[in-house]
Parts: sequence; structure tokens; C-alpha cells
Amino acid sequence: MVAGLQIDQRSCQMLKQVKTAPLSLKIKVKDGSEVSAKAKDPAGNESAESKGNAGNNADHTAPSAPGVTPSSTDGSVKVKVPGDAEVGDTVE
Repeated sequence: MVAGLQIDQRSCQMLKQVKTAPLSLKIKVKDGSEVSAKAKDPAGNESAESKGNAGNNADHTAPSAPGVTPSSTDGSVKVKVPGDAEVGDTVE
């Protein structure tokens, strides 16, 4: 995957006026993926490439417990999926 950011004249002027530390981007990539970045100006001059690896940000937070409500009439139960459930979670 390639992501790019083009800084137009207006953006460049705004950055010069603000005079803050370097502009940074946060791009979601797969944990452990190699990431590289370089800058290129309109004349085609390119900076050296910088490389690094995306951190391994393992999920250590358990979802909330599902709700279980027994029926008073037919012996069945209702199971409510927790509100903080995420894609890939299972309820058993």
C-alpha cells in the first residue's frame, strides 16, 4: 500500500506561518509491517528514504461480558452481545 501527501502552496504557506515542529501523519498499517517514507519536490528532487517497522500493538483488553437473560416461560435464554464487541470477537 502506498499513501501520499501532497503539500500545495496554501498548505505550505500555512505551515510556514505556524512554524511548528515537523508535520506528522498517522496511517494505520498491519502490525510489524515495514514502512518507508521519502519527500519529493515538484522538480523531482527526492530525499533519502527513511524506514521503520510498525509496532506490534497486541490487543490485551477483553470485551465486556455478554448479558444473559433467562426466559420465564419457555426455558430459553437471550444473549446480548456486549456494546464494546469488535469485528472478529465471538460469543460462546
